[in-house]
Amino acid sequence: MSAFMCNRSHIAVLSAFYADSGYGSTIFEDEYNKTFTMLDKANAESIKARYGDKLGDTLHGDAPNYFRASEMAARLGPAAIIKACHCLQYQSCEIERWEGTPAHRRLVTIEHQAASMLPEYKAADWELPDTLPDDGPVRLFGDELFGDE
Repeated sequence: MSAFMCNRSHIAVLSAFYADSGYGSTIFEDEYNKTFTMLDKANAESIKARYGDKLGDTLHGDAPNYFRASEMAARLGPAAIIKACHCLQYQSCEIERWEGTPAHRRLVTIEHQAASMLPEYKAADWELPDTLPDDGPVRLFGDELFGDE
């Protein structure tokens, strides 16, 4: 497995999306800066864990302009935000006990918020119907049939 440092804009857009979602402080720019620092540090620590690089050599430093990052997050849309979360999660997972870190929890929150904005998600029922097919063949993947034929 390899790891790389996600670019500054990648981390900034995810941080702005979180700040704009209303989960944290009502002072959006403060929340943005805190989230940027957290995610940037987690990614850099993953690089250090994987390759032994010095942490200071990989950190991006200050977050870019909040309003620009917020605008880009809105333009990209939820599917791109979800994929960006998956990328940063993968690039940051070399940290020991990654799933228990605040950065991981923050990325999961961002992903959940973005998923809830997808049209398919909004249109889906909250609870699935209590009806399963009870007869005939089952089509699991593609055209292949399983069961009664």
